[in-house]
Amino acid sequence: MLPWLLYTYRHFGKITLLPIGAGKGAMVWGAVPYYLDMNSTAGKEFADVIAENSAVNPFVYWNWRVFGFLQYMWADYWDENLVHPIKLLKPYLALHHFIIIPTLVALPLLIWRGRPDHWLIAAFPIGVTYLAAPFHGLPRYAFPAIPFVVIAFACMVGMLIKGQKKAESVTLLERTVRAGGLFLAAPMAILVLYSTAFFSWKIAGQMSQYRLSKYLHIDSSDLRPLEEPLIFDGGSVTIANVSATKGGRLANNLDGPAIVKLTVPKNQTEGSVVTKVGIDVERSSYYDYVTVYWKRPLDVSFTEDRVYRPPASAFQKLTTVYIDADVTEMMIVPVYFRHQSFKVARITVQKLAACSNPRKSDRF
Repeated sequence: MLPWLLYTYRHFGKITLLPIGAGKGAMVWGAVPYYLDMNSTAGKEFADVIAENSAVNPFVYWNWRVFGFLQYMWADYWDENLVHPIKLLKPYLALHHFIIIPTLVALPLLIWRGRPDHWLIAAFPIGVTYLAAPFHGLPRYAFPAIPFVVIAFACMVGMLIKGQKKAESVTLLERTVRAGGLFLAAPMAILVLYSTAFFSWKIAGQMSQYRLSKYLHIDSSDLRPLEEPLIFDGGSVTIANVSATKGGRLANNLDGPAIVKLTVPKNQTEGSVVTKVGIDVERSSYYDYVTVYWKRPLDVSFTEDRVYRPPASAFQKLTTVYIDADVTEMMIVPVYFRHQSFKVARITVQKLAACSNPRKSDRF
């Protein structure tokens, strides 16, 4: 460490263990709910980003900082090769959701009944989670802890098979460490369970409400229909990068995701227009995403500043989002992960307007 300490002192006039400004980029990501419109943070101080985004809708913002953080860190995937082209690795998707997450939820039990060496194993995923909390929940942040989660799962299975009784804490130090571990593990387990099993499927609504609050200062309940909905069934839309399978279903190709492009008429009403989009898809993957890019009348191209990408599930056919614009074109990716069959039942598009006396939203 001596060369690094000398270098930092010579160039910055002080000794620091980290590069100057390290972590600020990750903290900015964490301060932008669901990474929506990241370009709006350009040139702004970190404190200003937090103040602006938390004031937009405090309820949505803190849902993101707590439940969204844990969902993206522990229920999301990072390795493109794991989730995309290599079919033999597809079972690892199930392992993640049916072994890794349940083991995290059961860590308090391992600490309560286990030995001190079990506590050390449990400390890694707990520590990684709490250390990442001030930043944001990219799944790669959890990678160093995944091997220890697998070991913890093996320990729990061994304890179950052997019928192992609770290991008694003999010394004051052991009792203190066990109590401290439970103090940290129990709330984390409850929050991880809620975030991954329940909150995940609310994220489309949370994303919608954040943008409605930020750009139009309204709630989705403040909206009234301007026109009858347009309904596109699976047979009336062109879906790129797919091939037909049995039962009228489709399979996405390996060279790119399935893409649906829609064009809808511009609404002639003056004032703010909101576009409600309902995407009804039968998918085979327990965990996936649905992606919606959109253009306004004067937009030239689709960009990452105008996109929703919420989680979707085989148990949740309909995904509904509200877009804070009069949308004229959309590019929809109904399923994201490769090697799965799906069927687009229908896509519904409806233009809405705010009521005459909209209220400032504080929850969704």
